[in-house]
Amino acid sequence: MRLALLPLAALISLLAAPASYVGDIAISSVTERYQQDSVSFTGSYPQFSGIGNTGAQQKLNVKMREKEQSALIRAKAAGMELSSAEGTGQRSAEGIYEYVVKRNSGGIVSLLFSDYLYAGGANGLTTLSGMTFSAATGECYSLEGLFREGTSCRELIDAEIRRQMEERDLSSQLISPFEGVQNNDCFYLTDTSLVIVFQEMQYFPHSMGSVEFSVPLSRLETCLKPEILLKK
Repeated sequence: MRLALLPLAALISLLAAPASYVGDIAISSVTERYQQDSVSFTGSYPQFSGIGNTGAQQKLNVKMREKEQSALIRAKAAGMELSSAEGTGQRSAEGIYEYVVKRNSGGIVSLLFSDYLYAGGANGLTTLSGMTFSAATGECYSLEGLFREGTSCRELIDAEIRRQMEERDLSSQLISPFEGVQNNDCFYLTDTSLVIVFQEMQYFPHSMGSVEFSVPLSRLETCLKPEILLKK
């Protein structure tokens, strides 16, 4: 639901939610609302406490705020562009930045961020990004960083994605050939799975939005670092 706009005025509000202990560390949510004639924005970002390395924790918290502020800047820029454009009935941009905690257990924290921007036209665009880090050190993992040294899960992951494409009848929907998972592809972890996220229009039509493929961690035990797997 869109926020009501305040004519010729801007309103910024910061609301901090109580910390919620989902698992290993505490995660509190901060919400910012910005309203102007040309833009409506709501952003929520996490703040962490309980990470073993307090210096890394501080850097992560600053990074979370910066990511949300970058989304606000993009929304403001889109609003200015719309308001100055001639011959368009759409004068207001809309941005929504939010996140979901996907895992906070076994010493691993994994989140999925959603950055939605509507800047005119028929549809907005949602860009997803993931972040996975160690609750003990605050170290962030790349996709390659999940694998044991000297091993790679890529072939197993690619094979499972191709299998699921056939099973879900998605192969016929591809707008470009799937050539395997790349290190910069969006991903997140749950307690039981590695989830690869393909962006809108990366491999599939805009109408399908983002498309996810969940690979059970049990199938990747031979190549994942031990700390990624929940201890039984």
